[in-house]
Amino acid sequence: MAAKANLRLLISVLAFTMLIALAHGSPYVFKIHIFQNCMPVIKKDPPHKAPSTKCINTVTKSNILSICSVLNEDDEKRISVARLVELGRRFGQTFPAGARCGTTYIIPELHETPPPATPHPSTSMSSL
Repeated sequence: MAAKANLRLLISVLAFTMLIALAHGSPYVFKIHIFQNCMPVIKKDPPHKAPSTKCINTVTKSNILSICSVLNEDDEKRISVARLVELGRRFGQTFPAGARCGTTYIIPELHETPPPATPHPSTSMSSL
């Protein structure tokens, strides 16, 4: 009788632990939240909108790289994977160049925007 009670307790604790793990770190949960809160930004067809505060908060709390591993062809019909990666990069997520995101998209190298050109001192207006 005690063994049966211990087994039930063990199963309950295991199930509870799995639910907590899924709620906090599952790529599927991240995907659902990103799709719910950022669809106007990542959808395939225009018009596209700037990310809302809710979208930004979702991105910063999600692991978009892990979402890449669970994207399927149906998802890719709805969203632009390139925009998803760009959104993640915009808010601090890192993606290894050459890695796959979804079924076919290969993550490109991140090209830093060059700083604005500053005039050379010898070509300033005061010297003319």
